[in-house]
Amino acid sequence: MPAEDLGFPAPFEKVLSLKEPPIEGKDVVILQNLLLRSPFVTSVERTGFYDKKTSEAVASYQKGNGLAR
Repeated sequence: MPAEDLGFPAPFEKVLSLKEPPIEGKDVVILQNLLLRSPFVTSVERTGFYDKKTSEAVASYQKGNGLAR
């Protein structure tokens, strides 16, 4: 299902989640850039791969902002 059908605004084009092999691409880079701005995220690298560190950073962001997982 395309991300726009789920109500995601541009520039996100797909649902990001931890998979093997890791999801990669511009969506992941954009997410990682946004996470780097968060005071709740202490360790994420701009790799372009949705890896374990990115997944953990998303969880930290969600927890810090009181968002459900």
